[in-house]
Amino acid sequence: MPYKFLEGLTVADVAFEATGKTLKEMFESAALAVTNTMVRDLSTGQQTVEKKIEVEAENVEMLLYKFLQEIIFYKDSEMLLFSKFDFFIAPKKSKWHLTAAAYGEK
Repeated sequence: MPYKFLEGLTVADVAFEATGKTLKEMFESAALAVTNTMVRDLSTGQQTVEKKIEVEAENVEMLLYKFLQEIIFYKDSEMLLFSKFDFFIAPKKSKWHLTAAAYGEK
């Protein structure tokens, strides 16, 4: 598993550690960890819906934060859970830019 949940760090929230050999793999691991907090078995998810997600930030940490916020936004606003992602992440001028295709279902 590319992520693991960390016990005992927080009372009201969930903590996890996401890893990856590349920045894209780490972002995908974090996204799957967030989704896994909302559904028990990610392997049962279908990829019947595709959403394009674009975020920009001053650094990689904020880029990840904004991306994960978008995943939670789609869960809350459109009842979508994503189980697969295709990423493009790169520095762009003085900021970092992420474009992702997120695949999932209602």
